[in-house]
Amino acid sequence: REPEPLPPPRGRGQRRRGRRGRRPPHRLRDAVEEARAVLLDAQGLGLGRAHLPRHDREPRRADADRLRERDRENYERGLRDGEKKLREQLLQQRGELIALQNGVLNSLRHSLPTLIQENEKALVALALDVAQRVVAGTPVSVELIESLVREAVNQLEEHGDLTLLLNPADLALLEQINAPILLAEVSGEKMRFTASPGISPGGCLVKTRFGSVDSRRETRWNLVTQSLGLS
Repeated sequence: REPEPLPPPRGRGQRRRGRRGRRPPHRLRDAVEEARAVLLDAQGLGLGRAHLPRHDREPRRADADRLRERDRENYERGLRDGEKKLREQLLQQRGELIALQNGVLNSLRHSLPTLIQENEKALVALALDVAQRVVAGTPVSVELIESLVREAVNQLEEHGDLTLLLNPADLALLEQINAPILLAEVSGEKMRFTASPGISPGGCLVKTRFGSVDSRRETRWNLVTQSLGLS
């Protein structure tokens, strides 16, 4: 029996495909591209940012800087627009207030004379009432009574048989100090003083055979109101 022939020796390029060996170049490139895609997907989800290559981080940092710059510009633009609108509103409100003020002043300018004319009598009456209260509250003095008596006597055209009626308290005040008016004479005749409760304090009534002069306070106030057309 003849021996079987031996198989030829294997060369380097004749390794079996089933055993482990180097991948073909195109498969290696596909694996690299697939890994890069996975990394990009992970970056989009916020994962693996620190493991990205430096040449991938730089463009994204530039994009973030541009976004911040754009946000800052938008903020400043909005701030300027807001300030402009605020100034415009303030100017408009100022104009409206000035117009309202001018309208009120013009209305008062036209209505003030009418108001004064309509309320003139009321104002005068009020002033007289205040003055009357002030005079009524003024204490009666000797000087006041003497001045009142002389004023009343000087209003007489004829002097004869003079009698002066005074408030009892006013006459007592004159007699208490022996006032010189009690001894005064008019046309050589001595004046007679008589107390009368009907005479209010600070007033007097002069009687003669030719007429009389009423210098009571209430009578003088009535004359003032009549002269002003308030009675």
